[in-house]
Amino acid sequence: MRKQAETKTRKSRRFNALPKVVDVLEEHMRWQKQERAGRGTEWSPTGRVFTTRNAAKARRDFKAIVKKADTEA
Repeated sequence: MRKQAETKTRKSRRFNALPKVVDVLEEHMRWQKQERAGRGTEWSPTGRVFTTRNAAKARRDFKAIVKKADTEA
């Protein structure tokens, strides 16, 4: 909790809707299960939330999930 005035910009505020992010990540996981069921043996399980090896793409996907959670909160 801030004891002083608000931050200068909206972007400088900390994201505080973690439960909503969890909801969106669970939705993503359900989508992955559907994809896995549709691909059968083509699916290569990694146990990861984001299945790409490209770190930039994984960050982009995570930012999209956070943004979606922020707009739904």
